[in-house]
Amino acid sequence: MGYVACEAATQAYAQALQALLPEGGVAVRLRDFWVAAVYAASNTKEAQNRALQWQAQLARQVVEIGAQSRVVRAIFGLREWLGTEDVELEPALLEAERAAQDARSARLQVGLAKLHNPLAATQQADANWAEQLRRALAHNALRLVYQPISSLNGSTAEYYEVRLRMMDEEGQELSPTDFWPAAERTGIATELDRWVLSHALGVLDDQRGDPSQKGLFVKLSAASIVAADTVDWLKAHLPKTATPAPLYLQIAEEQVESNLKSVLGLSQMMKEQGYPLAIDHFGHSPHALQLASHVSPQFLKLAPGLLQEVTESQDAQGRIRQIVAHAERHDIRVIAGHVENANALAVLWQLGVHYLQGHYVQEPEVVLRSPERTPRPPPQAQRA
Repeated sequence: MGYVACEAATQAYAQALQALLPEGGVAVRLRDFWVAAVYAASNTKEAQNRALQWQAQLARQVVEIGAQSRVVRAIFGLREWLGTEDVELEPALLEAERAAQDARSARLQVGLAKLHNPLAATQQADANWAEQLRRALAHNALRLVYQPISSLNGSTAEYYEVRLRMMDEEGQELSPTDFWPAAERTGIATELDRWVLSHALGVLDDQRGDPSQKGLFVKLSAASIVAADTVDWLKAHLPKTATPAPLYLQIAEEQVESNLKSVLGLSQMMKEQGYPLAIDHFGHSPHALQLASHVSPQFLKLAPGLLQEVTESQDAQGRIRQIVAHAERHDIRVIAGHVENANALAVLWQLGVHYLQGHYVQEPEVVLRSPERTPRPPPQAQRA
């Protein structure tokens, strides 16, 4: 099945599972092609038996996707949630996901997460990361690297996505994949966002007046989107000039959908200051084009799931073609990140995508100098 068909099948599976759950049970789409459910059972054995029964019932259902009929089968991963246990949802879901993956490897239908006081282990690991991140912030052990975003239509404007790296005590470079979940759970994500923004603004300030000044895309985390003081912080730190610096805040589609009110407030303020937004991981939601209409970004970066099948899936190509058509009607540019081979590049060019990014184009590197500086004070203070 193509990407769009998989989306439809996953949604149908989630609805069918919801109908089977006992009273009070809830099934939701989690991400990509994962469905999560919470339901009550008197013990682990009962929970496993119910999962097996539902699995068998769902395997007999036929899902209609366009002109095709499909039977959808899934592996279940279970994670106990005792009534007296204070469980953090994200680690619990990850444990259930691992249990499903282990079950698939062992050719089982249902996997059970092995509990070894995971909450305490997660909290300890988070505390270790928090300490390391605070040391990095205090002792300049963070740096920026930049991945170019290349034009497919001959534009001479240069753009880069800003990426954060942390150096550990052995001098090894760590990417946010290693530490970002802990940063979000421990409240440090907003501090890291502001460190990145301050240094990116420093780079843009050093290039001011250069005819070939580069535009920078900076990701904004969920923590910063919902933080009460983010708008005020940005107002204080964005340069007040006749020609705003080419800075583009990049917000994930999932966060736009989950925190639309906060994103709209942020978008309005940024527009007033002359700074447009970009929506990242775009096209995953069935409401993606409506979200874009609300936010009015200048750039849309396609969801990786669309790009993984773009050379083979007519569904994925059709979805991208639809996004490009919407974008061109509204003077929006479309970026395809995660481009890993020449075949994908050729197809994306044919589909009308405007920019490319990915390891096939170029890996992130230090191509722009990050000034050695502490976080920038507000421009008002600089002029005082």
